[in-house]
Amino acid sequence: MSLARRIAAGAILLPWFLKELVKSCLQVARDCIRPRLALSPAIIRLPLRPGISDAEIFLLSGLITLTPGTLTLDVADDRSFLLIHSLHGGEPESLVLELEQGMAHRVSGVFR
Repeated sequence: MSLARRIAAGAILLPWFLKELVKSCLQVARDCIRPRLALSPAIIRLPLRPGISDAEIFLLSGLITLTPGTLTLDVADDRSFLLIHSLHGGEPESLVLELEQGMAHRVSGVFR
């Protein structure tokens, strides 16, 4: 991949991540001030594509951890999935799909 394409993919990733960061901050803040907590914590597995690079795993897991309400716990030894804790994991399948189609897709664009 050319440097120009990587820069363009990064230019798409950055504002998208900032928007997601603000949304997550507001959601966690709203949960903190509610009289009753509406949390449904869960630990999920986010599948990783075969042949993913260490740099891509590093960026993806870092962005997940920077997002309020989520935390990357571990990377599988065979690098097939990330283990993620989420405060809002009531529907694990939809959370995995959201991460795959959102963050993981955009991060992989920077490295392909």
